[in-house]
Amino acid sequence: MTNMNNNLKQLIIDNNVAKVFKGNEADRQIWVRAALDEIVEANWKLFDDDNNGAMDLEESFNFL
Repeated sequence: MTNMNNNLKQLIIDNNVAKVFKGNEADRQIWVRAALDEIVEANWKLFDDDNNGAMDLEESFNFL
């Protein structure tokens, strides 16, 4: 779990995901969703070894 947390922290740093948002609540929620989408997409790229957009059995084991 620690390794995954470290990877996630590094993804946030690499993708310049801001840690603080200043604005109204509706804009903050939109920003949070966009930031989460970027993180999920970056994680997907880490585990989709053959870049085909799908996760096969071997890639699933690597993910776990």
